[in-house]
Amino acid sequence: MTAMDVHRWRLRRGIPYRFEHEGASLLVGVNDLVPGKVTVTVNADGVPRDTFELAVGDTAEIAGRLYTVAAIEAAGRGYADLEAQS
Repeated sequence: MTAMDVHRWRLRRGIPYRFEHEGASLLVGVNDLVPGKVTVTVNADGVPRDTFELAVGDTAEIAGRLYTVAAIEAAGRGYADLEAQS
C-alpha cells in the first residue's frame, strides 16, 4: 500500500499502519490519544521522522500528502479519523 492509496484512515491506538513511500518503509501510529487531541508518529525505515499533535480540523503532511483530522475518539480503544485532501 502507498500513501496515495489511503483516502481515509481510522488510526487506532496500538495498531501501526505500514506502507511504502518513495522507497522508504513507513510506520504510522497513534502515540497518544486524549479527548480532543491525538499525537501521530511517522517512522521511516525504523527511524522517527515526524510527530504531529493534532486536534479535529488540523492538517498534517504524511508521505507527501495532506491529511485533515475529521474525528477523534479517546474512549475505549480510541481512534482518530484522517481524511486525505485532494
